[in-house]
This record gives sequence, structure tokens and C-alpha cells, in this order.
Amino acid sequence: MVAPFFMEKFMGATIITDKLVAATKGADGKLYYFLYEETYEKNVYPHTPHWGCWYIGTIEGALRRIFLAAGSCESGMLRSRRGDIKPENFVKDWYKELANPVLLSLPNLKMKMHGGFDATVPTEKQEFVVAAFKRHGHPDLAQQLLSGGVLSLSFSEHAAMLSEIYNGNDLGPWRLVRGTPHSAERTAEYGYKPKPVRHIDLPKPPSIMRVPNGKFLVADEQGAWRNRGEKWEILQDFITSCWRTELAEPGSYKVRIEALREALDVAPPMPPGMSVAVDERVELDGYLKSTVEGLRYLGTPTSTGYTIDVGADVLQDSNLLWRICHLPRVCTSWEIGKCVDEAADDFASRQMDMFV
Repeated sequence: MVAPFFMEKFMGATIITDKLVAATKGADGKLYYFLYEETYEKNVYPHTPHWGCWYIGTIEGALRRIFLAAGSCESGMLRSRRGDIKPENFVKDWYKELANPVLLSLPNLKMKMHGGFDATVPTEKQEFVVAAFKRHGHPDLAQQLLSGGVLSLSFSEHAAMLSEIYNGNDLGPWRLVRGTPHSAERTAEYGYKPKPVRHIDLPKPPSIMRVPNGKFLVADEQGAWRNRGEKWEILQDFITSCWRTELAEPGSYKVRIEALREALDVAPPMPPGMSVAVDERVELDGYLKSTVEGLRYLGTPTSTGYTIDVGADVLQDSNLLWRICHLPRVCTSWEIGKCVDEAADDFASRQMDMFV
């Protein structure tokens, strides 16, 4: 993964200035939420904030999208005008909006297929959209769209189909929903405000140790040590997955994120005598395969590939250590050597204190 500093400096961060949630009830009886943001790009001038709808769908998908965006706060790619946003605070702000959304009625949404940048149905997405219409039992509408006609649809009547089409991956919701309902009436009746859980059974934190270059090794379920990247990468991956536990245990996200952040902060350094085992039986393509082949000269051949001793010479060569740390995780594991010196004993003691 690219470091946050590089991403912000050369790729540019998105600056969020405001949020809004709208809600409506579909003909299927489900509540559908519309998430709006006011943003601008840090590396695009002038800095002119603009509103846009970036999610349409049920609460499950809304939480998934919110936590996905919260992960971008951890990486530094989503910020406020004042600077970094703590992911927990970002989620908290969205929860406030979800609890009291504005009421939205969309009885006359227009859909037409053409090749323009802002087309409601871009020509290249023809097959995807037509398949969705047919899947939801509307081949007549699909044919009308293919014939160049303009569809006029009620969101309430076609909520499930439209939220599936404008899912934010294949097509952005902003193509269908234009404008932002700032003046619409608030409706707590449609709000999402689950009762927070009182007791949270946190799972045992994973065993973690720190590599000298800022990377972290984390033990997987089988006990194998894997390089999981830098602190922000581990937190970002974890935060984006928190939406699942939030559905079952509302309000638990903050404690879970803080627990992992603390575990990373107090992680001990890796002990001496570590080695990296590379399994060359794993099929890789292109660049990933070349990274494995490029370090074979350093390794000791094994029945499945090779191993590299991570000794003092490797630790003192920042470029070499970087290359080793960027071997594909799918075929690489780190192993603790049979060390009996004081440093190794101290490492084992600290691991027991932290995780047992």
C-alpha cells in the first residue's frame, strides 16, 4: 500500500465539509437511506465544495459505506478543513444524521441512456442496467431504455432495483439523484437509532510484533506470523470490516477500534533470529511473481521455496528490508528462530503479559 504522506501529497485527499442523510420508505416496506456529502479535492483549485449523493440503499449498505469511508480517514485520504479526522468521530457524526434524516420523495426520476459524462445510464453500462431491469421483472422498461426512450420512475415503487443499479460501484447515485434536499422536513420516525449494547465481549487481541521499519507482524488463526503492513493499514482494514459487528452490537465500533489501536501502540519489537519463509508453490502473476523471484538469491532453498534469515545485515539495509516486507502475503510467513538469548526471552515474556 502507498504511504499516507505520498497519497496526500501526490494523489490528493478529499476534504469533507458537511453531511446529510435523507430517508424514504419503499413499496416493499423497507426504509431506504440517501447519504449526501459536501466535499472538494485538496489538489484541485479553486477549493469549491460541492454536494453529491454517494449512497442509496438500506441501512446495512449504508453502514458498510460509512465504515469504508471511515477507513479512508485513517489513511488520511478523507479529511476535514482542519486536518485529520478520527475514524470514530467520523462514524459518530454519520450516526447523528442517520438518527434524524430529512424526508425524501422521488416520484419522478428520469433515466435515459447516452454517452455523456453525466448520463443517468452511460452507454457502456447498457448490459448491466438492462440485466437489472429484467432481473426485477421489467423487460418492457429495459426495451424502452434500449430504444432511446426516457423512463420516468418512482423511487418508492422501484427502490430495490434502483439502489442495486446505482450501488456506487457500477454507477454512482449522483447520476440518478440530482440536487440535495437541504430544506426538506426532518423525520425522526425514519431515523436509525439502535440502542447501544451495554456489554461488549471483545475478542482476544491478536499477537502483534513490530518490525524495525514500522511494519507489523500479526499472528493469523493458525499461528503463522504475517506482515500486515503499517499501523494505518491494519487499522484501515479493521475499520472497514466493523459494519458487520455494528449491526449485531450497535455502538461497539469505538471500543473495538480503540482496543486494536492500543494493541498496536504497545506491540513489542520482533525478536532476533527471525526468518521469512516463501512458498513458491503459490501461483502469482506479473509484479507479485517478480518480487518473489527477485529475492530468491538471498534465500536458502526448501522443499516448497526458500527462506531468508532476517539478520543484522538485513535489518541495517532499509531497501532490502522494504523488499522483504513487500513480498506477497499470500505466500509469505515470518518465523521465530530458536533463540535463547535475553532479547528473545524478554520478547516471550512481554507477549505473555499482553495476550494471555
